[in-house]
Amino acid sequence: MKYLILLLLITNFIVLNAQSERLALVIGNSSYEKIKALENPVNDANLIKSSLEKVGFKVILVQDASKREMENAIKTFGESMTSSDSSYNVGIFFFA
Repeated sequence: MKYLILLLLITNFIVLNAQSERLALVIGNSSYEKIKALENPVNDANLIKSSLEKVGFKVILVQDASKREMENAIKTFGESMTSSDSSYNVGIFFFA
């Protein structure tokens, strides 16, 4: 249910910003060193990725990343959004 609400909010936001260049960073981590693997995060990330792509987002997908990999992805995403030559004016970050 919470993902349905999230998708509805994203869709509404997108409709209001139809002329925007959009970039999303989607991270799904199911595997951790000290706990049993989680079932849903990677599946959720893939669902969000495909949903965002359907409405025109370029999506950076990161799965089962280490802390350093996540930090690098977040840094790259931030630089892509704030660069003076960037055409992106709408960004979404999703973590599962």
